Amino acid sequence: NFWMAKNLIIFSNSSTNIINLRNNFLSFLSYKGYNVTVSIPDTENKIIFDLKYKLNFKLSIIKYHRSSLSIYKNLIYLINIYKYLKKNNNDLIITFTVKPNILVSFVNLFLGIRIINVITGLGTSFLNKYIIKIIVLFLYRISFYKSNLVIFQNQSDRNYFIKKKIVNYKNSKVILGSGINTSYYKFFPKNFDKKNINFLYAGRLLRDKGIIELIKSFKIITNQNPQVTLTIAGEIDEGNPSSLSHNFVRNNNSRKINFVGYSYNLRDLIDKSDCCILLSYREGLSNFLLESASIGRPIICTNVPGCSEIVDNSNGFLCLPKNIDDTVDKINKFINLDNNIKKKMSLKGREKVLQFFDDKIVMKQFINEIDKILK
Repeated sequence: NFWMAKNLIIFSNSSTNIINLRNNFLSFLSYKGYNVTVSIPDTENKIIFDLKYKLNFKLSIIKYHRSSLSIYKNLIYLINIYKYLKKNNNDLIITFTVKPNILVSFVNLFLGIRIINVITGLGTSFLNKYIIKIIVLFLYRISFYKSNLVIFQNQSDRNYFIKKKIVNYKNSKVILGSGINTSYYKFFPKNFDKKNINFLYAGRLLRDKGIIELIKSFKIITNQNPQVTLTIAGEIDEGNPSSLSHNFVRNNNSRKINFVGYSYNLRDLIDKSDCCILLSYREGLSNFLLESASIGRPIICTNVPGCSEIVDNSNGFLCLPKNIDDTVDKINKFINLDNNIKKKMSLKGREKVLQFFDDKIVMKQFINEIDKILK
């Protein structure tokens, strides 16, 4: 009987990923009456326990190291997932992030539970070493062999997977991100002025996010424009091969370029900024940019998948990835804009989020796919 509550299990690579990016999704599932279990390798971020209580899901900790390439360690994880899934009765598996996508799907080839994989971005392996990229593609091809549905956050990633014959048009779909709670990230009007201009980056401190280019660009900008500051909110992600070091942060922290660490109140930081900036080499779909646009801040970002879906000339500027001259040019362009044009950009960003990225729109698509598979 379909109307009996269905058991869903969600796999992700960290407690922080669940808290920051899946919170929305979990509250929609809970509202829809699904029995949800969340499986993660750690509980480092203690907020996960508050969330569990609030949204009434079960927590299953199956340990692994998310960037370890050790065959032995990954094999242990595979065995533990197999045992866990075999013992617990699940109607549907949903996987987020690279390792769960590959390893959980691989185990499920032997179990045959219905499964949805969500590609939230292609990860460091795609931006870096050629040989790792070949291996990862090969693993995706095997693991996704029996997937009921693979969801992408942008069209470019989907096209890439189709071209590589990992998915086809029938078993893949684009859903734009995880949706934004537009009443939480509500519109805050801004009185732009030329005397103080504060830029904000929020996210993990990774090379792939363009932090090196960001700092180099702002060293040039703040030398020429004493009224400009850059706030960098986010933490070092030690498990990630693309992470910056504590030394790097110490050496580049100044009054003008200020590292403030992980922020528990991003909404406030975005509200205080004049413009949000992300120079990422590639994204699934950037949550930070969606939150910024929803609050009504103009954006400067790289013209890459996962960013260019959110920004066009009406609500910000796109610059070339890894290109400091072009970035400096776009930042200067923003600094010199008339305040009324900045206000118009602010409104356009909010409009765009309400039209395409509101969580009610996005989650409805997600829930429809889940229902379709379960029926």
